Amino acid sequence: MRRTLATLVCVALVGSTAAAQDSATAKKSPAVAVVISLASTVVPTWIGVSEVLNGSDPTAGAMLIGAGTLLGPATGYWYGDVPGWKGGLILRTAVGAGIALATAAVDYTACSYACGLIVIIGGAIVVVSDIRDIARVGSFVRQANALPPVAIVPTFDPRHRASGIAVRVRF
Repeated sequence: MRRTLATLVCVALVGSTAAAQDSATAKKSPAVAVVISLASTVVPTWIGVSEVLNGSDPTAGAMLIGAGTLLGPATGYWYGDVPGWKGGLILRTAVGAGIALATAAVDYTACSYACGLIVIIGGAIVVVSDIRDIARVGSFVRQANALPPVAIVPTFDPRHRASGIAVRVRF
């Protein structure tokens, strides 16, 4: 349990170190965003799998696997302060919940093949979503770095049913 707690602290520190950088003045590195997403996905997942397989703390291992596969790819987007992380996170959460509900609702003695198939298909969807998010974070950060420092954008306030123009300035 101590090792699991230490791992969670290390993952949190990696994210907080990236967030502590001055986001207003410095352009973010696409390569760093990819590395943060990859490390935040692989490290907790790897440690969680070893915890589950060794039997030392399967519950903590399952939590690490869940945290790594669900939140890991989004950390690079958070570092780069770019959109695009919500879709993958929602998909992975829905599939993970579906796997948990489907396997909990069946009788394990009667449907070992069906349960295995559900887990394999759902796991494949989660892995593909992880890979897709990690592969795309660099291009999102590159696009955010290329945005002009001043932009004039149309706006609409649905509460007051008023339209207008806003000036966005980046420093």
